[in-house]
Amino acid sequence: MRNEQDPTRTATTCARGDAVTVTHPAFATIRASRVQGHHRLFGSTIEHQGAVVIELTEACMVESGGRQTVSDGRRTIAKVALSEAQWASFVSRLNMGTGVPCTLERVRDGELQSVAGLPAPESSAERLDSAAQAMLDESQRKQDAAFDAMRSILDDAKIPAKVKQALAAQMDMARDHGQVNRDYHRKVLDETNEQLVADARIEIDAMVSDIVQHLGVSSLQEAAALAHGRRPALAAG
Repeated sequence: MRNEQDPTRTATTCARGDAVTVTHPAFATIRASRVQGHHRLFGSTIEHQGAVVIELTEACMVESGGRQTVSDGRRTIAKVALSEAQWASFVSRLNMGTGVPCTLERVRDGELQSVAGLPAPESSAERLDSAAQAMLDESQRKQDAAFDAMRSILDDAKIPAKVKQALAAQMDMARDHGQVNRDYHRKVLDETNEQLVADARIEIDAMVSDIVQHLGVSSLQEAAALAHGRRPALAAG
């Protein structure tokens, strides 16, 4: 159980006259707001032109004329940013799984400190490419180690020189064939990755067209106008 502490009450003056400001270390406010601007967010593979920002701020209670009013804006404790998807997950997944990723922007450590920003995110395609290259490199390393071991055994073997040369030639052919296979699989992987991106774009375009059709409008501009309560502009002619 935490230690308890009585609030501190201080007589002040406000616009309504005399008032009492009540403070306590546990008093705080939390607010969420949508902001525009460039954001790189933890747990997201794309760069965002907007985000949901959650700010935790120290607060107090002002008592005046028999009314109590919460006042924030004293000092920011922490500020985090989330993508729209992260925000939706945050508010809908109570007591489920691990925490939702968020990006710490400011935190108070004595003084309010800005947190270093994130570098450009690596795309899913880039991550797949890096993972594939790592697997190919590991395969190459193991093959080279195996061939070096076999070469050492062959050099020490008490067999005719012509037989050694023939075996060594077969080993070199096998090594070259393995490199050709790796190059081929890498090419196939690159082509598959490009096709997946192209297919995804087609699916997204089809989904957007279907949404526009169901809304009974002819363009995304008209859909956006309807969403904001404006009448779409009439086509010329």
